[in-house]
Amino acid sequence: MSRSLQTSRRTSVIPSLILVVEADADTRMMLKYLLEIWNYQVIEAKTGDEAFQMAIHYRPDLILMSINAGETDRLATSRRMREVSTLERAIIIFVSTYSDEKTRASALASGGNDYMVKPIDFGVLEKTLENHLRLNAKSKEAATVSKFL
Repeated sequence: MSRSLQTSRRTSVIPSLILVVEADADTRMMLKYLLEIWNYQVIEAKTGDEAFQMAIHYRPDLILMSINAGETDRLATSRRMREVSTLERAIIIFVSTYSDEKTRASALASGGNDYMVKPIDFGVLEKTLENHLRLNAKSKEAATVSKFL
């Protein structure tokens, strides 16, 4: 990790909150550990329903949601989240073992902001999270400023 990246995260007043949605306990634990090293706050969910309830309650900045065989409820969860006003700006990044265009298109159409294929390249994941969160912060800032103009 670059020094400037470490410094920028340390100076952040409140670390971004990430909701990890993953059925596999080992993968969930590994992602949580990695994200905490990168100075993010992390909450976890195993199912789409649990993720929806946690998202409403905690309003995470970013949702890292896996979709694999038998987990089609995650697309429905994403659509439900997009219907809640307090979750409209939450970033949803899908992570999947499927690399086909149909699955990717379905995930993005359900409200996802991005789509990554497993196995996850951690360098790419770090940059992806950073970029989405930076853009989202700028968007929130612009929206706040426009309210006062």
